[in-house]
Amino acid sequence: MATQSPSVVGAIGGIVGGILNDPQVKQSIISELFRLIAGLFHHDPKPAPAPVVAITKPTPAPVQPAPNFPDDHFPVPVTHARKVTTVTLYLARAQYSKERFPEKYTDDNPMGLYSNEDLRAIQAGDSKLNWGSKFWLDKTSRDAEGHEFLRPDMLAFGLAFKNETHVGDCFIKGHGADPGTGAPLPGYETNDTDAIGHGETAWLSSLGSLVQFKSWPASDGKSFECWGSVDGVESNRFTISVS
Repeated sequence: MATQSPSVVGAIGGIVGGILNDPQVKQSIISELFRLIAGLFHHDPKPAPAPVVAITKPTPAPVQPAPNFPDDHFPVPVTHARKVTTVTLYLARAQYSKERFPEKYTDDNPMGLYSNEDLRAIQAGDSKLNWGSKFWLDKTSRDAEGHEFLRPDMLAFGLAFKNETHVGDCFIKGHGADPGTGAPLPGYETNDTDAIGHGETAWLSSLGSLVQFKSWPASDGKSFECWGSVDGVESNRFTISVS
């Protein structure tokens, strides 16, 4: 490596010393040093953080489970001894044979039913039932105060299937209901003839009050006495004539 001669170093030192001895230069150097030092320790102020706002969430109400309440069926309480005192039997409905009278089945009468006026006239003996027709006889029972025994009453007072309905020699006769199931007791009696037959769908669904019958061709030109009873109390009687 080449070394500077003492004369050169001395010359440079003299120049630097002269510069540093200049009051204006010295002041300028000192100011620049202060500026640099201040820059080392100076930091731009950061914005103050936003205040933290505490958010209180509402506490939801606890969900209550739906109560498990069973839906039971209770018999009507027996507050006093109600007994059947009157039974009314009536022709509740009749339906034309579709094979014989297809014109009776219309948009206004899709089931081909007899009118209420016709039903009353047949029961009164002023008109006749056409053979091949189906018809329903209904019984209404009342107590001494005139109150009707409705379905709950029939169950509560032991009247379910404790009844009978007759059309001539055709009949169905029950002997009461099973207290556990409400079904008719075994051994109920029935009888059909070549002229009149009975059905049991309506009888079962109505606890024995409503019975459906069918008039066969052999019923043509004949008349049949209709009657019934509930708990041993007989109903009114009327005659249906068939043509």
